[in-house]
Amino acid sequence: MGINIDPAKLIEELRKTFASLVDGIDNAFYLAFDQWIKAISDKQKIKHEIVIKKFKEETLENVYKIPKDQLIAPDISILGPTLDASRFYIENSKLRELFAKVAASSMDKRLRNYSRAAFVEFIKQLSPLDIRLLYKIQGNVNVGVADTPMIVHGLN
Repeated sequence: MGINIDPAKLIEELRKTFASLVDGIDNAFYLAFDQWIKAISDKQKIKHEIVIKKFKEETLENVYKIPKDQLIAPDISILGPTLDASRFYIENSKLRELFAKVAASSMDKRLRNYSRAAFVEFIKQLSPLDIRLLYKIQGNVNVGVADTPMIVHGLN
């Protein structure tokens, strides 16, 4: 008395069982997390809007410090990468501050020869601890690029 199993029928039954299981899991996750995800998303949007507003205000504060006779149209090759990269880092106040200073420096005639798009890449590599260390060593030792007025101004 052997059991006669049709492999095609078995595979079809397994597919139906797993499809039903996956649908059940999907439904459970939807019920458990859908409203929570929407709420988090709305909170994230609000938080992000607040951070963007702070970033804009900090940038403008730095621009307002530029004497009117030294104010120039922003260098898009610096401002563009600064704004683009800042999206991923501006929740950190120290990094946001540095990005704001680089953005403002792109509009300062006095810093035209010092302001570089490469500073954006440099800032992206910094952690908050790195920034604190740069603040500490800024007045004590010459650190190459940190001697430029833009970076020194950026860390004050």
